[in-house]
Parts: sequence; structure tokens; C-alpha cells
Amino acid sequence: MCEAVEVKEVIYRFDDLSENLRFSWEESFSLEDTRLFSNLSGDRNSIHLSHEAATKRGFQGPVVHAARVLGEISRACGFEFFASGVVASNLEAQFCRPVLHDTKYNFILVCESLCQTRAKKEATFRFEISDHNKKSYVTGKVRLCFP
Repeated sequence: MCEAVEVKEVIYRFDDLSENLRFSWEESFSLEDTRLFSNLSGDRNSIHLSHEAATKRGFQGPVVHAARVLGEISRACGFEFFASGVVASNLEAQFCRPVLHDTKYNFILVCESLCQTRAKKEATFRFEISDHNKKSYVTGKVRLCFP
């Protein structure tokens, strides 16, 4: 299924964060992973599963579901980098290019701002997903609420 590479096992709390703090990892998505996600989500659009259908629509091959790609950001925030209880309260993304199978992508999260009041602790991160040539595929922001 998915392969995460070089994810550090450091868990950050809100007080450990600073602006411009950067997290990065590599990820690739297999066609089998997409088949499983397709069955789970009910999105069986053939551009995700069939090379022929995808190329007829102008893609180089089957395209990874956008929700699956963004799910990788959520997974990393919820389980890899931050302490238990962190919730993504807002996620915005722009897809510049389709994300394809069996390609290693670089994921980068950079802390853009921190906000702490009596009622809340929030951090906003910008993210980018690019290939080894530094071509951007997805950019966006995610706001995280900390306990």
C-alpha cells in the first residue's frame, strides 16, 4: 500500500512549534491502494482505476483520488508529527497537476502562524506536494487545533 519514507518519530505539542518550522516526508501511491480507497469511498470513477480510461481523458495514467492525497496530510498531522488530540479544523488545497501512481512525491508542511488564546491553540501550516524535479502538484493550507 502506501510507503512513508523518513518520517521522524518526534511528536510536537503546540508549545514546541515556531513559525517556519518545517516537516517533510516522501510518499507514493500504488494502484492497489487506489483500488482499496475506491471501494472504501465508493468513488469508482474509471480515471482512478483504468489506464485506458485515464488516457482517454487526457491524463498520463490513472489518477490518485484527491481525497486520498489530502488524507496523507491529515494522517501525518494526526499521527506522525503532533501529539494526540490534534484536529484539522480547516484544509484548503489547489491541485496544479494530477497525482499519479507509483511516483514518489515530496510532502512539505511549514508552520505559517500560531494563535493562542484562553479558548484555543491553533497553528496554520502551508503545504506543498511536489515531485523530485520540484514540480508542484498540490499546494494549500491546513489549520490545526491543539488540545
